[in-house]
Amino acid sequence: MLVARRLVHTYTRTSLLDKLLHHVRLVPWLLILAIMLIAVIGVFVLYSAGGGSWSPWAGKHLIRVFIGFALMIVAACIPIWYYRRLAMVGWICVVVLLGYLELKSTNGVQRWLSVGGFNLQPSEPAKLAVIMVLASYFHTMNLELVRRLYTYFPAIIVIVIPFAQVLIQPDLGTSLMLLGTGLAVIFVAGLPKRFIFAMMGVALVAIPVLWSRLYDY
Repeated sequence: MLVARRLVHTYTRTSLLDKLLHHVRLVPWLLILAIMLIAVIGVFVLYSAGGGSWSPWAGKHLIRVFIGFALMIVAACIPIWYYRRLAMVGWICVVVLLGYLELKSTNGVQRWLSVGGFNLQPSEPAKLAVIMVLASYFHTMNLELVRRLYTYFPAIIVIVIPFAQVLIQPDLGTSLMLLGTGLAVIFVAGLPKRFIFAMMGVALVAIPVLWSRLYDY
């Protein structure tokens, strides 16, 4: 009996180790290396901007790079189905944060939240949340549904709500980036050409209105 228990324990431990190694092998290490190279270049740029000193920017940024690298590895090892389950929850949380930010605004401009000594800009995770929700939504679609116009109504709502919230902060640049990333996911999902041309027409018509809303800078 004791020998059997040891065998089961050894098998379970080996099985967990194999699963961990499998996830590690799936990590796109070349992409991570490229990201880290860009991050290191950023550290040296801040070092130079600080007059050859690690303070006030380069040292803090280097710490953030190491923390970000660790979090990135952990995030890459988590199975994709887990993100799919939490995609809508993350989107709802972002929408709530953006709404709270608008209520908290006192002078008409409010983009940051102070959380545990760190400044959080909810519009940044909003981009990721929109991408994750749209990817999860279109994952279940077959080719026939992708060709239907009504299929895109929920996707447009997912984009428009945080887009409008960021736009009224006001933050035109970030809101357009959020809109662009969302539309890119819709395009990759297989948006029919007739819808693409229609959207391009609407965008062209809207240019004079958007131009009149721009600030001088």
